Amino acid sequence: MNTRSVIIFSILVMMAGKLFAQTLPPDSLPLFKADSLNAVYVYADTGTALNKIGSDGKRQGLWEKRYDDGSIRYRGHFWDDKPRGVFKNYYDNGDSLEALRVFSDDGETAYAHLFYTTGALWAEGKYINQVKDSIWKFYNENQQLILKDQFKMGMLEGKQVVFYPSGNPLQVKNWHNNVAEGPYTQYFDEGGIKEEGTFVNNMLEDTLYEYNPDGRLTIKGRYLHDLKEGKWLYYANNTSKIDTLIYHKGKCLNIAKYTPTKHQTDSLKMHFQQLQQQLDHPGSLEDEYKQPGGEQ
Repeated sequence: MNTRSVIIFSILVMMAGKLFAQTLPPDSLPLFKADSLNAVYVYADTGTALNKIGSDGKRQGLWEKRYDDGSIRYRGHFWDDKPRGVFKNYYDNGDSLEALRVFSDDGETAYAHLFYTTGALWAEGKYINQVKDSIWKFYNENQQLILKDQFKMGMLEGKQVVFYPSGNPLQVKNWHNNVAEGPYTQYFDEGGIKEEGTFVNNMLEDTLYEYNPDGRLTIKGRYLHDLKEGKWLYYANNTSKIDTLIYHKGKCLNIAKYTPTKHQTDSLKMHFQQLQQQLDHPGSLEDEYKQPGGEQ
């Protein structure tokens, strides 16, 4: 590259640098540009002037707020009263990061990581205008995924999945406008369906099925407005035997046939007392189990 080309290139770089600097908030320096976050700019905490308000009354540059005890509450940059770049929020103990958010150019979208006081990740997702949107993931303190939700403008919208600590799905449920709506399914940790039913307007409706780990049907019944209604069938394991309970508005109408009589209750009570006496006096229990002739 000849001398003339070097001079022209240097001038262009200087002009571009000045033009780029004019677009930055006051008292801020660009740290890096993250293309994966919709060209979000992240600013270094290098400003000397804190909590500046421009002539138009809008927050500008680096801002910092503290709790009453003096520990830091949050730190981040504003441009024309809108957050830009990295914002850090802290718990009131002063040294535990509560949230790390990276804001878009217009300050409306933020990609967030939320933390336990231990520092472990609690949740991650996206905010639009300060409310949850799109997919959010939630973790326990062992960093195992326990819940995945879908949001639209702060409302649950779409499929929700709850997970076992093993990572296998425990329950899949559907939501619309923050209301449970549509089919839901529960699973055994080892796999296979445990329960399936339907929600309508946040209430269980229509037929519910329950299964054992082998896939055999164990319970079948109907819900009406979140209450058991009509015949509920209970299948014994590995047999075709069926017990039937009749419900109306959640109340069982034929429970009497499964309720012990007074005579049965008294008999069970007497039997329990006899067992308790044998436990209190082990010698009598040993005598009962001696073989005929006194041999043990």
